[in-house]
Amino acid sequence: MPWFSNLALLIEINRFFLGCVDIAESNKTLSELAKLQKLHEEKMSRIQELKKQKEGLKIQFEKQKKEDPENTKPFDILCDKYNNLKDDYNALLTQRSEKKEM
Repeated sequence: MPWFSNLALLIEINRFFLGCVDIAESNKTLSELAKLQKLHEEKMSRIQELKKQKEGLKIQFEKQKKEDPENTKPFDILCDKYNNLKDDYNALLTQRSEKKEM
């Protein structure tokens, strides 16, 4: 039984006891709950699909890394260059902001 059925039943019972039974409004609420349930299910299935893809890529990367460790050298060099440039940029920004404060 979907979770929204129980919620809808509780809403109906509450409205009945409060004397505000409005069938059109109840149907609207049920329709909204059904839409939300469908959206939730779609998002959960997409999340599961992405998790599977992530695991597959992780395994593939580890496999490639073990097969050819030299293949990761260019990437490591590029990462080092990027980090050096980022550090230089941050240092220049710090100097620039210190000059503006003076």
